[in-house]
Amino acid sequence: MGNEMMMVASAHRHPDKARELCITAQEKGFGLVIAAGGMAAALPGVVSAYTSLPVL
Repeated sequence: MGNEMMMVASAHRHPDKARELCITAQEKGFGLVIAAGGMAAALPGVVSAYTSLPVL
């Protein structure tokens, strides 16, 4: 296994933290961002606005 890392942030409860995670994800070594939430179809699009990494 490699150096897997997972971070979880609520875009509703901590929007500044979620934004900061997206902005700094690439420099922290992330290869992609997984954006999931119940009934939140817009979340991947918002995350994509803050990173150039692939968003699933």
